[in-house]
Parts: sequence; C-alpha cells; structure tokens
Amino acid sequence: YGANGARLSQNMTLANGLEVETAFSGGRRSSVTVNDAQNGRNWTSYTDSYDAAGNRTAHSITMDNGRQIETTYSGATRTSQTVTDGADTTWWSSYTDTFDASGSLAMRSMLHDSGLRVDTSFDGGVRTSVTVTDTTDIRSWSSYTDTFNASGAHATRSMLLDNGLQLDTVFVNGNRATVTVTDTDNSRIWSSYTDHYDASGARTMQNLQLDNGLQVQTAYLGGQRSTVTVTDANNDRPWSSYVDTYDQNGNRVSQVMTFDDGRTVETSFSSGRVLTKTVHDTANNFTWE
Repeated sequence: YGANGARLSQNMTLANGLEVETAFSGGRRSSVTVNDAQNGRNWTSYTDSYDAAGNRTAHSITMDNGRQIETTYSGATRTSQTVTDGADTTWWSSYTDTFDASGSLAMRSMLHDSGLRVDTSFDGGVRTSVTVTDTTDIRSWSSYTDTFNASGAHATRSMLLDNGLQLDTVFVNGNRATVTVTDTDNSRIWSSYTDHYDASGARTMQNLQLDNGLQVQTAYLGGQRSTVTVTDANNDRPWSSYVDTYDQNGNRVSQVMTFDDGRTVETSFSSGRVLTKTVHDTANNFTWE
C-alpha cells in the first residue's frame, strides 16, 4: 500500500503453479503479470496493461521458444501485434501486424535476418502491395514495390537501383507489358525510356527520351528493329523529325526527314549506300514541288 493507504500491488500464487502480480494506480488495476513458475505451459510469462477506464490496452507474452508477442488494443479491437524471435531460431527477427477498425489485417512489416524489410499491405484480406527494402545496403538495389489487383495478380513493380536507375514495370494477365527506366540522378545522356512487350514477351516498341531534347521511338517486329522515329522535341534543330525503316536483316532501307521549312526528304538505301533521294515541298514554301 502507498502512504495514502491506496493499494499499489498484489502478489498471488495459485494452486496451478501460476504467480499473478497485479499493479494498481489510483485505485484501479493498471497491469497484471502472470508467471508460469512451474514451467507447465508453453509460455513463461505475460503482462496485460489497462487504461484508467479498465480497458485492456496491451498484452505482452514471452513464449518458451524465445518468441515475444506484443499486442495492442483500442477498446475491444486489436490494433497491432509484434512478434520477435528472441532466440534467433527462425529466418526473420521480427514482424508487426497492424489491423483496421474491423479487426482485419491491414499491414505486415517483417524484418528478415538477411537485412531485408518486407512491408505488405492488405485490403479486405487481399494483398494489395509488397515493399522490400535492403536495410543493410548489400544488394544492387535499395527497394522495390509490387502492387496486386483485386484478383491477386501481379500488376506493377517499381524498383530503385543503387546506381540511380528506377525501373517501373507493368504486368497484364501475368505478363510483362511495359518497363520504364528513369535516370533519377541525371548521370546519363538520357532521362528515361519505356519498352513495350506483347503477350508472348517479345519487345514491340521502345520510347527513349534523350537529355538533348530528342525523342527516339523504335518499333520491333519479330525481334528485329523495323523503324526508328526521331523527333526534335525542343525544336532547336533545322528538322522536326525523321523516320528510318529497316528490313528483316536489320539493314536500313529508307529515311523520311521533315524539315522546319516544310521540306520532306525521302532517301532510299541499298547495302548501306544512298540509292535515291527525293525532296518534296510539302508546305508549298518553294517555287518547286
């Protein structure tokens, strides 16, 4: 008891071998610790904590296998649970589950012994995203996030590499549809490019954005480059765009270039040499056609 006569604690030994220690604050129970003195159970002790209204706010239990489980509550609803591998007998060191107002799992954050942290989000019991972080910086990437659609299929992956590249991949029906690579630290001559793939996984298109303002679009057919379109997005060259066409062997067969003054130049090639060149006055800016 305290100086004012208020009870501060109570220690009780039960016939079943349990020892119960109850703490009081302001005349109300604040915590209860139960110890398995005879080691007849699969846990060694647990502690329940209570608020001023008498509601349980936390439950902490130590298991015989070394695991510690800490659970928090809001009212009658469990809000979080952290499990720690105190004996280091598993491939993970700890994980924390958080729960929404209905009690459904909303997030799991797990720390692996390998240094990876895996954060998984759920919506209505369905996994929506997984973020993996390299906390020890021993891999070639720092983190990546996978997102999943309502049916659980893989929808996207966004990965940040240690070299400053960011890779954003979109999946359709389980197949890779696009991959966008971004130069986040601006250490390359291009800012980004996007590769497009068909259902069989073959690349069909690449869109490349260069730092000098050029946009390069390359089309592929049967794994071979078929056309390359270069556009002067900054309008700082005397031409606005040109299109190179290639045969199935990869040889350039033609080029169509459009100039800012309205001229269009069509060039044909054979064995790497210019075969013909035709100039058109498409904007009717000259005295010839």
